[in-house]
Amino acid sequence: FPLQMRKPKTMIHTGSREEVAAFSTHFHKLSEEYGSRVVILSTVNDTGAEGILNLKYSREARKSENVQLFKHFRFFSGEMAPLTERLEDLYKDLKGVLSAQGLTQRTDHEIVTRKAQSGVLRINCVDCCDQTNVVLAHLVNSVVREFVLDDLDPDEWNDLEAALRELWYENGKQISEQYAGGAALKGDLTRYGFRTFSGRFQDLKSIVNRDFSNRYKHGALQDGVDILLGVVKEHIPLHLDSRLRPYFPRIVIIIFVVAFVCKNLNFSRGLLVAFKLLSALSFGGLLFVLSKPEAWTLRSALGGTKAVVYPDASTFL
Repeated sequence: FPLQMRKPKTMIHTGSREEVAAFSTHFHKLSEEYGSRVVILSTVNDTGAEGILNLKYSREARKSENVQLFKHFRFFSGEMAPLTERLEDLYKDLKGVLSAQGLTQRTDHEIVTRKAQSGVLRINCVDCCDQTNVVLAHLVNSVVREFVLDDLDPDEWNDLEAALRELWYENGKQISEQYAGGAALKGDLTRYGFRTFSGRFQDLKSIVNRDFSNRYKHGALQDGVDILLGVVKEHIPLHLDSRLRPYFPRIVIIIFVVAFVCKNLNFSRGLLVAFKLLSALSFGGLLFVLSKPEAWTLRSALGGTKAVVYPDASTFL
């Protein structure tokens, strides 16, 4: 999605003793609390700045005495295999490790420990925990199915699986509300086990909502916090010199909504070509917007006035 091109670049600072100490302390606590079988599953991209971060992460993990295994999973892969198949392959790779960590099962009358838990799976991504929730939900459901399926009849398992999927769907939704101010992406995959048209459309709305909330709601709140903390960066927006430029953000969004609908409704080949043309036009429009950052100021995008903040406290006296 082109709006993700505006994602801030990841800045990496490594080598300080404080960072190494914090890393060691964190995984030492995990080892003490859950056991020595601490497994790291990283869904951080392995390209670009995130790739550098993932490389540094893996190096520190392999040097740590408290980490049994470091595993990387390419959530966004160029392979043709669907995500669900790759998640199943991931579980097969980790099945032995997860089984060795053990499971605690609660019955109606008592707690029966089949095997004391001897480790934990630590999984992470970079942004809003969308990837983490999808992967973790699949792994948890697979582990539960492996351990309890023999003790349940098909109807009981179907009810339990549906409850687990709903639980992880709500978990991802609530976490995403805190991180990004909107619903989690790929929630339909967590809830139903496959992608749906309504789920893809909800993802589209969530992405747009996140971008606008960040620019015109949360950004202003962050500015207020920065002022209270005395962290103020002067920024004077450039004046617009074109009547059309303010409308480009909205044009890009409208084009992508139309293109998204055309693609997912499986229209004729002619409409598929139209989708590609719309994508090219929207991409070109986005490049124009990126070349003129002032087109994304509050004045240009919403037609309102942009507030000017004076860091001098005497202004308010």
